Amino acid sequence: MIGGLLKSASLLALVASGGLMIAGVSAQAADLGGNCCADLEERIAELEATTARKGNRKVSLTVSGQINQSVLFFDDGVTKNAYVTDNEASRSRVRFVGNAKIDNSWSAGYLLELGTRGNRQDTVSQLPTYSGGVQTGGTDNGVGSKTVDVRHSVWWLQNKDLGKVWMGMTSDAADGITELNLANTGHFATPQIQDYLNGFALRKNGTLLNNFNGGNAATATALTYSTIWNGGRSGANPGEGDRFNVVKYDTPTIAGFIGSASWGENDQWAVGLRYAGEASGFKLVAGIAYSDVTDGYDISTSTGLSQNGARGCAKRANAGGSDVSCNELGLSASLMHVPTGLYITGAYGQKRDDNRALIDTAIRSKDEFYYLQGGIEQKFFPVGKSTLFGEYYQGQFGPVNVTPQLGDTSILSKARSSAAFTAAGISSNVWTGTSLEMWGIGFNQNIEAAAMDIYVGYRNVSSDATLKTQGKVTFDDIQLVTTGAVIKF
Repeated sequence: MIGGLLKSASLLALVASGGLMIAGVSAQAADLGGNCCADLEERIAELEATTARKGNRKVSLTVSGQINQSVLFFDDGVTKNAYVTDNEASRSRVRFVGNAKIDNSWSAGYLLELGTRGNRQDTVSQLPTYSGGVQTGGTDNGVGSKTVDVRHSVWWLQNKDLGKVWMGMTSDAADGITELNLANTGHFATPQIQDYLNGFALRKNGTLLNNFNGGNAATATALTYSTIWNGGRSGANPGEGDRFNVVKYDTPTIAGFIGSASWGENDQWAVGLRYAGEASGFKLVAGIAYSDVTDGYDISTSTGLSQNGARGCAKRANAGGSDVSCNELGLSASLMHVPTGLYITGAYGQKRDDNRALIDTAIRSKDEFYYLQGGIEQKFFPVGKSTLFGEYYQGQFGPVNVTPQLGDTSILSKARSSAAFTAAGISSNVWTGTSLEMWGIGFNQNIEAAAMDIYVGYRNVSSDATLKTQGKVTFDDIQLVTTGAVIKF
């Protein structure tokens, strides 16, 4: 009885206290003249001004990216080694995307993407160091290539019925046109062989071939696979696009098709057409693009003719550096049978450079490559889909901008001197073309719960060069194994 009375008294006391508190708050609000909420909003605005936040009240911000690290093993018949590298096939990056809706039809936004490299896969090699033309040992493992660079910096304006316009540093109309693939292998297995091969030195009968830089043995370096492979204007395979400073237009999707056109970066332009669709249990993606360069990149003070190694286009150096005549065609397609996961992917690209004939009529005027990849992609394990595939690459190229006097003097003496790129004094031993062949196998395991892929791939590479007087010279094969993982965020 007494306990019940005490409990009732306590309850009444709590109710009374609550009433007093509410009354006090109401009185305080009245004293503020009803501005309590305004004061609170002002304080929030002050905090927002000093705090990083997701976008603003009009433009959203989405942050994403990936880390792609691998171990690259190699065996050139003499040297075996391995490096931890950034996988150049799809390197590490962070992306910021903004989007703002203007009305029901119009929207605007921006894309800022930064790429990172701790150790470039395309620079590691078995390259020795030299002193006075004599090998003293050591290797170049690419550790000096730590960089952060801008991959995209662009704004866009889009109408759902009219299409999308881009302006800034971004993909041109041909970017990715030779890399369309329905299988989950693009982060480590693409047609871009230079991503894992360029830095390695060539061997002939076990001997590294020396580039004496126009006869200066004191600055000798090894001759690398970048000598064999000759890319297009993007530095990738012939026909493949890249990221440039451009104005680009993309059409809206019409029956699965999207058209693109771009212009910029010192008078180059490109047009492309892509398709994606599914019917009767099959998925198909395909694309084709044409690119043209109408102005020179390499401004030379020499007379006669020169070869632009960075872009691979010959030009007249004494004609104002503006008569480059290069055009490229690239295409790819991928077909997958959805129920079984069986797929086949193919790519082709070419670059034509008619000015090479002015250097020497024997030089190959067209660079081209073929690439095939096929396999199966199925969920064999509960963690995610597995992809098992084989791949094949074949490329034939004209020469690129190097001036070697090769160390294998009995076969390749003065294979190409600097005089070979001028109208006068063309070397009788000028390189007229090169070729490269690669075959490989690979496996990828997706882990859905971690947005992660673990992969391994094996490749065998063969190459040769054709000299005007000696004919074909075959270089030693090199074998490479890449294994690693990419995780996305």
